[in-house]
Amino acid sequence: MPESRLAKNSYDSLTIPDLKNILDEKNISYKSNASKKELLKLLEETD
Repeated sequence: MPESRLAKNSYDSLTIPDLKNILDEKNISYKSNASKKELLKLLEETD
């Protein structure tokens, strides 16, 4: 699906706080000290 690929690419440009906000909105838990790479992986797994 091109839309999900586009979403994944757009996540790369976000800051860690932005990524955490998106995860919070999706009710996805993450470690408070998670790296950007870990947060991106969580988002990609849910798309």
